[in-house]
Amino acid sequence: MVEGFALRGIDISSDDRMLSPSQLGFAPRVQGIANSNAVVSIYQNGNIIYQTNVTPGPFVIDDLYSSGYNGDLTVEIKEADGKVRSFIVPFSNVAPLIRWVI
Repeated sequence: MVEGFALRGIDISSDDRMLSPSQLGFAPRVQGIANSNAVVSIYQNGNIIYQTNVTPGPFVIDDLYSSGYNGDLTVEIKEADGKVRSFIVPFSNVAPLIRWVI
């Protein structure tokens, strides 16, 4: 048999130190639509900060690492036929901003 033990109480809480680095701080959510298999590249201040392959249809990129720099994000979608589309996602790293949580 196992002997019991006394508890005065418990506390259930979360700790931000358990989150991955990509979940800390604010980074914008990037949404778009790919017309075919495509490569999505995200640039900030002329530097590539993220690149991934997506399938045709809507896509969401919400695992960007928080950047300590301000500067709009340029999103480039290169389709399978070679066509390239791009758009800008405004970005400013302001302290009180938090991530979207669904």
